[in-house]
Amino acid sequence: MRVTAIAALPHFLSLSAAEIGDALYETYQQLWSQLGVQLDSDRPPARNLLLMRQWLLIVPISRESHLPINVNALGFADCTRKARGSNPLSSIF
Repeated sequence: MRVTAIAALPHFLSLSAAEIGDALYETYQQLWSQLGVQLDSDRPPARNLLLMRQWLLIVPISRESHLPINVNALGFADCTRKARGSNPLSSIF
């Protein structure tokens, strides 16, 4: 069973706020579907949800990292600060 899911996001510059919201929610649902989770309840399983301009990632909270990404909230903030100007997931896509 998969425990981590990632998806590339489209460019949002030409979309309205409602279209962006719809696209993010659709991607969110697709990621949970990849993990085999039906979102029938108000509360999905415990996971870190990491959203960047180019991608959305769901990782179990019990993991410190996945591939080159530190998913600790404070570590993640620092990682994104250091990665500006580069795509930390370029080796994945």
